[in-house]
Amino acid sequence: MYKPATEAELHRARRNQEFTNTPFDVAQCAFRQPQVSIFPVRYALDESPHSKASNQGPNPLPQNWQGQLPTLKTRSYTLRQLRDGWLYVWDSVEQTFHEYQVTGEHFTRHIWTQAQLNQDIRNNPGETHPYLLYSRHSQLRIAYSPVQITWRLCEHLRSSASAQQQWMRKLDLPAFCYNGKAEHGGWITELGDSVADILVEGAQAPSFTSTLLPTQQRETGAPYKPAFEEALVRGRVPEQDTSLFIALDDPLALVDDLSMNLAGRLMEQDQFSRLHQANLESALAVQNLCGFDTEAFIPERIKDPIQRQAYIDDLYTLLETFDQVERGNELVSFGQEGMVDLASARTVAAAQSAFKGQWGHLPDQQKWQQALEQWHDKRSWREDVRFDDVLQYLRQTTVEAQQLQAHCQRSEADLLTWLNQLQPGGESVYHDTIDEQQASQLLETAHAVYTLLGNGEQGQR
Repeated sequence: MYKPATEAELHRARRNQEFTNTPFDVAQCAFRQPQVSIFPVRYALDESPHSKASNQGPNPLPQNWQGQLPTLKTRSYTLRQLRDGWLYVWDSVEQTFHEYQVTGEHFTRHIWTQAQLNQDIRNNPGETHPYLLYSRHSQLRIAYSPVQITWRLCEHLRSSASAQQQWMRKLDLPAFCYNGKAEHGGWITELGDSVADILVEGAQAPSFTSTLLPTQQRETGAPYKPAFEEALVRGRVPEQDTSLFIALDDPLALVDDLSMNLAGRLMEQDQFSRLHQANLESALAVQNLCGFDTEAFIPERIKDPIQRQAYIDDLYTLLETFDQVERGNELVSFGQEGMVDLASARTVAAAQSAFKGQWGHLPDQQKWQQALEQWHDKRSWREDVRFDDVLQYLRQTTVEAQQLQAHCQRSEADLLTWLNQLQPGGESVYHDTIDEQQASQLLETAHAVYTLLGNGEQGQR
């Protein structure tokens, strides 16, 4: 079984990696090597973006990568090593179905004898290698599962071409040997430059602390999977230049990490609400007491909170213009009334033109006159409470709250995107609902996701 590499083993692997293998040539693989080495990895959620203006994380997929995934709004994809679990390989040419246990960077094949047939728990470990080895003629279907699949699902995957097409990654080895290309795959010599937590010598390991499986243990008992150096694979395969890595799907890991992503946004929103709740209540009370009824002016068509706040801001700007004109008129010297009236009319006209240009209309004149009277009567109150600061605070917190809400909605949409990729049955995530333990695990995951989505409108629908 698997043991972590010693320093001596790592040194030997580095030395082997440096040996010059014969470069790949079209059609040469089929003549030179009877078998091809395969190192499976997984599609994973990248770490959180460094910039709030982008969803791109620090570990992007390789350039010109051949493989399509659902588009996300808040995060991006990367390649990572497989989680410890199980691997299943169907060879349609040889008509074989193999089971491997994944531990670290190693794959241990469990040999099926008469004792393993019809058993849901099978334990007969054979050889362990940091790669799979299959004939150059093989047409493969490969799938990763976080649990050992039941015998019923083994039989289903082995016998159903439809299930293989839906749930297993196709790997055409004759085509790879002919043209050196594999969809969702790349050359093993590019492993360290392509997979985020598999490193070239001397590289710094990413932390992945914004996912449920970081590369370093955060606390005792918490799950993690250390990064390792690519030499531990490249220096051990029989022939580097006719070997490849291939990315598999791990939908439950993506659902778990996107759930963590949404939970983080909801926590930020809750912290913001608790931080500002008392001040917001006070600010709104001051606005209602010292201002005027802005709701009576806002058109029903304006639903967006930021747009509504912008409309309120422009109403107050218009009121301030009228108020300043009125104050100016109170200070006019005898004989200057005509000149001041002309300037006041221009000022008011400019303010009204700006408001109409922004919103397409002016406030209802009868309501506006009543608002002006209320505004005039409450002038001294506003001066006592620094009303302008209150409006600025409301404006700022409204924008921040809406930004947090929008981020929550985008995070929720990302999670729903991947949930919608899954079929209703547990088979699409390699769990058998007939098995009590696996059904219980699925129910726990479903309950956690359901509770999380209950905080948003999209999830409730």
